[in-house]
Amino acid sequence: MLLWIEERTFEEGSLAARVPSRPEGAPIRPLFDLVERSLDAKTHLVAPVGDLDAATNPAFRDAVDAALTHPGHRVVIDLTDVSFMSAGAIGVIARARSSMAATRGVLTVVCPSPRLRRLFDIAGISSHLDIVSVRPL
Repeated sequence: MLLWIEERTFEEGSLAARVPSRPEGAPIRPLFDLVERSLDAKTHLVAPVGDLDAATNPAFRDAVDAALTHPGHRVVIDLTDVSFMSAGAIGVIARARSSMAATRGVLTVVCPSPRLRRLFDIAGISSHLDIVSVRPL
């Protein structure tokens, strides 16, 4: 799922905020993307890119749920390229941890950002998660 920056030009004096134009030929930057793939026979990667908010949480939740369908496997949620994370996204991760524990699977959260790690501390779940700074090989 990709969400793209929408380009618009507003009339002079418009009350709407101005959106800077993109140089011709420059790629449009995605606001959100979701990378899903198998790293090996028993490890599935879910790596969101951009903001995890009310608009993108359903796609994130669906991707994580799909990764959880194999009991005893390992799921890696890589937050390296996440710029914002809502409480809903933290809930998706907390629920995934519970599901993995129930099926004897392993959930690893890659989170190099101290700002995002602090959210897990505030939510009181950091001690229940395997949080690492670098994606395991």
